Amino acid sequence: MSTEKSKRYNIAATVRKAIHAQAMLGHQDVVCSAILSRRGKKLNSIDRSPKENFTRLMHQYIQSEQPDKLRVELRSGSDALLWSKTFSFEVDPVKIDKDREFQGLGEAQIGELLNQKMAELRKQEELEQLRSETEQLSQENEALRRQLDGLEETVEAKKKVEYYANILGLAFPGLAKMLSTTPLGGTLGALAGLDTANSPSSETEKSQRETIIELVSEFMASLDDQALGQLYLVFIELSNNPALIGTLLAKIHEPTETTSAQ
Repeated sequence: MSTEKSKRYNIAATVRKAIHAQAMLGHQDVVCSAILSRRGKKLNSIDRSPKENFTRLMHQYIQSEQPDKLRVELRSGSDALLWSKTFSFEVDPVKIDKDREFQGLGEAQIGELLNQKMAELRKQEELEQLRSETEQLSQENEALRRQLDGLEETVEAKKKVEYYANILGLAFPGLAKMLSTTPLGGTLGALAGLDTANSPSSETEKSQRETIIELVSEFMASLDDQALGQLYLVFIELSNNPALIGTLLAKIHEPTETTSAQ
């Protein structure tokens, strides 16, 4: 392809891109003009051609007039200037050698290749940044998950302690009042912190464990043979599985907790 022909196609490509850009900006009624000149003298020109016919007319006028400069103008339907550019057909020897070396790559094509390469580099940078941010967020989420697991374990343990503490707190005063008329009443009242007439002063000096063992013994001694046998069977089950003690306490106090909630 000759230098002149390559130049004409490059100009046509540039003009088409300019027309497309104006259409994207909302200018649909674009008309095109071309002013051809040689050595400063104006030649025949194209005036307000429809954009669909302009590039074909431009090729014909350049071939027939042989200008050394071409000015292209894009105007709106109201004759407002939207875009203009002056192209030169003067080519120095160095440029001719480059055109021969890089045939088929005009200014528009090179610019497009550069734009594509820059877009690829930007996408690569954005991808690397997103990967880095994703990795950082993943590490933060893992740390938060471990922290949450630890907090959940702590809260669960605290709930269990509070639950059994509440059961014990409810059990001793209730038993002391229920058995206040029995020999166990004084022992239970002292353990529960209740003032009873039968509470011996020496009872408070004993350890809680000793007091519990003593009141259990007294309670068992106060039962008849049938109740004692049944309690013995319960003790056998509890001795085989001590974990049932908490479950049994919770089951015993379910009606009391329901009534309190109401």
